[in-house]
Parts: sequence; C-alpha cells; structure tokens
Amino acid sequence: MAEQCAVNAKVVGSSPTPGARKIVRYGSGFLCYDAFMDRSKLLDYLLDKFSITADQLEQHRLFYNGHFDEYGNEVYEDIKTRLVHLQNFWDESFWLNQRYDLLFKKYKGFDQIIELGFSLPYVQLRAEEQREDIRGIKFLLVDYYDSAIRVTREILCYLSIENVQLLKADIQSSAGWDEIKDRLVEGRRLFVAIETVEHLKKSDDFWEHIGRFAGDKIILSLPIGPAIPSHELVMKNDQEALGYIGRYVDIEEKQFIYPATARGEGADEYRLLIVYGTIK
Repeated sequence: MAEQCAVNAKVVGSSPTPGARKIVRYGSGFLCYDAFMDRSKLLDYLLDKFSITADQLEQHRLFYNGHFDEYGNEVYEDIKTRLVHLQNFWDESFWLNQRYDLLFKKYKGFDQIIELGFSLPYVQLRAEEQREDIRGIKFLLVDYYDSAIRVTREILCYLSIENVQLLKADIQSSAGWDEIKDRLVEGRRLFVAIETVEHLKKSDDFWEHIGRFAGDKIILSLPIGPAIPSHELVMKNDQEALGYIGRYVDIEEKQFIYPATARGEGADEYRLLIVYGTIK
C-alpha cells in the first residue's frame, strides 16, 4: 500500500497478551503481527479513527440489518455500514456469512485474487484469526465507494498486512477496467463478485468487460426473491438465477443459502445463490 499507517506497537515476550503486537523472525527479516487479534480492540480503533460512537454504530446496525427494504445503495457511502459489515462477519449466527464458504475454500489455489465490490478484507481478517500465511498470494480489492477503501486501509494498517492493493474504480466502465488490468499479475487468477452484480445499474457492461478474461475463475453471488431498493437486478426463482449466470460462467459448483430468521419485509422468501466456475 502506498500510504503508511501508524499503529502503536507493543512488543511482548513469549506469552503475548490479547491485542498486543509481537515481533517474530521470518527468513532474514522480522514480521510484526498481532499475537491474538482482539476484535474489540480493532473495532474500538476504527470507531476512534472515524469519530463514531458505539451508540451511533448500534443504531445503524439495527437499521441496516433490520430494514433493508428502506434504503438504497447510498447506504454504502456510510463508514458505519462498513463497520456493521465487520460486526456481521464476526457474528457466527449471521446467515449471510455462508456466502464466503466457497471463497475461503478456493482462494489458496490462486496467484491473485481480484475482489470486485469487496466491502472489507474478509480473507485477510479470517487468515489473521486462523493464523494462516497468505503472503504468497496477491490481492487486488476493488470498490466504487470510498467508505470501503478507507475502512479497509485502516484494517490492513492495523494488522500490518502489505500484500493487498486497494483500488477505487467503477467496474461498469472501461476506465475502471483499464486500471484493474494494469494491476493484474500472470498466473492463476480468481475474480470474486459476492453481493456485487445485483447492485450495478449497467450489469451488461460489467459482463462485457469481465468476459475479456475468459478462462479465469470466478466466484459470484446473486440474490433470489423480492426486490429491494438497493438491487438493480432481480431474480424471481432459482432457475432464472442459474440461467442468468450460465450465460457468462461455466458453473462448476453452486450453493444456495437461506436466512435462518426473517429480517425485513420479504426476508423469509429471500435466498442467495453462490457459484464457482470459469468465465466464458
């Protein structure tokens, strides 16, 4: 990352305390990392960084999670939305977290992961907690909204993660894809568009651009069920969703996930399709 970050590092001995920093030897150099990633400390750091109170975040969480029929895509400009995404990711009971299962299962077999509409660095957060070494993989995280870039930059700085490029770009435009292409590496590439395509006003343009990478792998999702204000693309049933994706992707694996409880109007009819396959 081009920008440097300043996080107070606490060097500890062989029995690190939660939330502390530890210096370990790696090869000919040293690596600084959290001995244990203390979730509350990370969240407190982000709240302080963006001058948000815990009460403000809780009010936004209740609104965002419980009233998705009342807001459009403007909600993603809000830093608090990204912090709610983080809280949801840490909530093991949150049904939508299953959308990452295929990504976590597949990503280690690739040289570069390109996440389109990424929201947060979910792979890095999971790897940090699982103590997985993913420094051999290049990550390019692309999002249209400044909020995603700003919060993710702070998370990566806090965790001292450096093998990630952040790019603010419109994945519906030629200019956006020119910037993406400039950052691609040779080797096996995995594109990821989880909860992304349905938010695009010009999804046909997106497919035209990504179709230039025929042969590369992709993981993407599509919602099925009632229309909500933030979605430009609506799939009424499983067959329609599979048919739509099948125009652009040779599907190799698929997964349907369902809400455990209704959240918002029509949530009991809402589900998510996740697929892994090859771009046509």
